[in-house]
Amino acid sequence: AAAANLLIGISALSIYLEIAPGADWKFRLPPIQMPRIDLSSDQKFWMGISFICGFTALAYEVLWTRLLVFSIASTVYSFSMMLTVFLLGIFLGSLLLIPLASRIHNIRTALLILQASTSLYVLGSLYGIESILSSPWNGYNLTDPAAAFLRYFKDSAGLMLLPTLLLGMCFPLLIKVVSGGHQNVGKATGQIYSANTLGAIFGSISAGFLFLPNLGSQVSLTLVATLNLLTATLLFRTGNYLTPAVRKGLTVVFAGLILFVNMAMPADLLNSFFMRDSAGKRNLKKLMYFEEGLSDTVAVFKDDYGVLDPTAKRLITNGISMSASNLIATRYMKLFAHVPILLVDQPDDVMVVCFGTGQTTGAAGMHPRVKSVDSLELSTSVINAGEMFADQNHQALKNPKINYVIQDGRNHLLTTHKRYDVITSEPPPPRTAFTVNLYTREYYELQKNRLKPGGIAAQWIPLHSQGEEEVDMHFKTFRSVFPYTMGWMSVANEILIIGSDQPIQIDFDKLKIRLEELEVKKALADIEIPNIYSFLSNIWFLDEQIQALGKGHPLITDNNPAIEFYLDLGNVIDVSGREKYVFNRASFDQIANYIDNLSETDRMLLKPHYDAMDLYQRGVMYSNRGQLLKALNMVEDNNLVRYHLQAGKEQMTRLLKLVEENPDNLENLLNLGHSYYQIGEYEKSVGILKMVLEKNPKLSYAHLYMGYNFLEMGKKENALGHFENTVKNDPSQMGTVMREIGLINLLKATEKNPDDKGLSHSAAEFYNMKKEYLKSLEYTLKALDEDPMNLKLLQSIVQSYRGLGEAKEVLMYGNRYSLIDPDEIHLQYI
Repeated sequence: AAAANLLIGISALSIYLEIAPGADWKFRLPPIQMPRIDLSSDQKFWMGISFICGFTALAYEVLWTRLLVFSIASTVYSFSMMLTVFLLGIFLGSLLLIPLASRIHNIRTALLILQASTSLYVLGSLYGIESILSSPWNGYNLTDPAAAFLRYFKDSAGLMLLPTLLLGMCFPLLIKVVSGGHQNVGKATGQIYSANTLGAIFGSISAGFLFLPNLGSQVSLTLVATLNLLTATLLFRTGNYLTPAVRKGLTVVFAGLILFVNMAMPADLLNSFFMRDSAGKRNLKKLMYFEEGLSDTVAVFKDDYGVLDPTAKRLITNGISMSASNLIATRYMKLFAHVPILLVDQPDDVMVVCFGTGQTTGAAGMHPRVKSVDSLELSTSVINAGEMFADQNHQALKNPKINYVIQDGRNHLLTTHKRYDVITSEPPPPRTAFTVNLYTREYYELQKNRLKPGGIAAQWIPLHSQGEEEVDMHFKTFRSVFPYTMGWMSVANEILIIGSDQPIQIDFDKLKIRLEELEVKKALADIEIPNIYSFLSNIWFLDEQIQALGKGHPLITDNNPAIEFYLDLGNVIDVSGREKYVFNRASFDQIANYIDNLSETDRMLLKPHYDAMDLYQRGVMYSNRGQLLKALNMVEDNNLVRYHLQAGKEQMTRLLKLVEENPDNLENLLNLGHSYYQIGEYEKSVGILKMVLEKNPKLSYAHLYMGYNFLEMGKKENALGHFENTVKNDPSQMGTVMREIGLINLLKATEKNPDDKGLSHSAAEFYNMKKEYLKSLEYTLKALDEDPMNLKLLQSIVQSYRGLGEAKEVLMYGNRYSLIDPDEIHLQYI
């Protein structure tokens, strides 16, 4: 940019020297003096109109941006497109006026029409906003950049292009009317431009700091559009149309019409628009809180988890689902506070960057050893909404230990002299516009400088809203500042990375004492961490793994915020990308050896929790019920796994109570029967579903799950009968049922001919097709013992283990296959 300015300056000088050879071109500052302002009444009038044009144009831009983020999200690319379309409209308006200027004989009339048309389009857009702007979507995932940018342009143009084009036509018209001729065009341009720019300054300030926070989007847009209509009325009133008396009378009529339009406009035109997010339009009846603030629009909804989690709520800011209070979200967010606080010997002072639902802040504030918590948040509306999550955030807004600071985390770290024992950050997803400032090396350096010796910094790294390369860049950047790091993964797709300037010690005896504190014990039990082994099972990476994952990747810095410009960084991580982080977990021995004072007995007790968490992550990643069931059976009272299976203990208790209160409610009975099936309690599931079928023998869903239960119990004939009844009562289930009937017939044939290896292998393949890989392995591993050179069995085993995400077993059996047939391309790919 600087080079371009220099080139323009040199070019201008060259042109000047060509026009006036030998001229004196030495640079001299002119004498400083106040410019003489000698304006006629007409010039003042038109400068006033120019001021209004600038005011309304920039006010519209601020207000339109608020609406557009509900459609095209808030990324650096979407904001760039918004500005592009706004300036494109201004440019096209000025361009179109060039051939029209000579034909316009009455500039006042033209300006009047342009002002009125702008206003009417804006007011009309309020009625049709949902048809103009597309539904919200995941703007972080640019699978098809061209299609995404086209959508950005379509939405931005639908809202802004026509009115900005009309406003763009006003500017040259005003210059023409003020200049009166070519000889005064420079002076006229300066006058109109200065008034327009001053109006733009006041318009952006008024819209952002006065209108939006106090009036909301709809009233603010209506107010600005009304200003355009009043300007049109003023132009009519001061013109030479008709007679003065008629003009005066019509002015009153126009003013009355403007007042009528304002009074007749419904107050809730944008309500349903604001109730949309990436999941679709939300039910207004479930709205618990709504506020349009200075920086964002905040809504809290009761979530649709039904009997599984009836108290779950969701925080939506600017049409983007930012946080929630279901068990999964609550678990990882609270651990962002619990983990670093429990690992620090004296966690007196804690800083939490970003309030959100307040669960991290509240979790920090409830610790008895914590003396003060500074909670940083930019949006007062978000903090106000925290009251809706009081049950989940430990009444954070009423905790005297918590101090709320309306400021961004970086500025606070730059200006405060306070030092902290723990700094934990959970910013918006990294691809959100301007959030990168909370993920750079300089930010982590600020944290390190404000931490006490041995203090811990904690940072959120999501696996669901960025690409694989970006995640590795986070590891590299964080590790470049903090020489001692660890990674924790308590739920799927959410990583907590912690770092310190000193080794992060985990003393088993100290940690056990801290976990036994009554408040802490209850708080952790609420997020399904009943003991120290469950807590430690969430350790995923040690410093060695974090270094390896970040190796070879660039740093994220203030000067090079690469993750904000993510167009060439790949799509959002899919299952194959997430496997990298699940598979590269530190081994059990590495983690056990890292923990000080871990006895052999405790080591043995920790092992099943480690293995169960490994299975849990894979089970959720692959949506594999078999792996989740296996994890459930490894650890007693594993309610986290039950929750994912839609059979949490609290859910089961609620269902049993509902069934007891109203035994004729088939929906509750069906849900209960399904829950028992999900956790492998097939006898109980059958008993409940029999009650359903006694009340309604034609209910296909009950027959379907009766079939599933009997098939798991080995009662194939019973299962067959219920599958057939499923199809009779609901032909749309034909595809699902025919697959199960085919499996039953195959299993029956296998039982009749136990020595037929072909049938056994077919059964294994069938289970692989159903993604029931553990059952497939029951057939193939046994058969491989008898026939170790069988390529089909080896291939089936490799596919089963690949489906289970057991990388070591894939490599082991794959290598055995390669020794026999090294040219099998498909297997080599796996």
